[in-house]
Amino acid sequence: MAFNLRELFFRHKQLFSYLVIIFLLFGIIFLGIQSYFFKSQEKICEQGIQTQNGNAKIASFLNLFIEKVLQSSADISFEDRLKLENAVRDLNDSEILSLWETFTQATTADEVQADCKNLLQALAKKLKY
Repeated sequence: MAFNLRELFFRHKQLFSYLVIIFLLFGIIFLGIQSYFFKSQEKICEQGIQTQNGNAKIASFLNLFIEKVLQSSADISFEDRLKLENAVRDLNDSEILSLWETFTQATTADEVQADCKNLLQALAKKLKY
């Protein structure tokens, strides 16, 4: 009879070991799925941050452009031109930079007005929401 008790004890111990292994496997699978979802959420958050940073740079340039160019009644100083040039280069956008260079090289009032409209329209289109 003692032999049967030992055999029964070893079978329960073996069953318990299998259950623990199965539980651990399910835990690993669950944690792997959670890790995948957290990484995808992290990518979405990083994209949102990049979008916000880009929008902030565009808004900063727009504010500076309106303040120093559109609302100015006098000629634009060299320091202000440098600030504007640095701000537009900080956008890292070749289209905006090209429109900016076209705007700064305009010679007549009509060209300046048309180039200004094109630049402002392109900046508005670059804003992401």
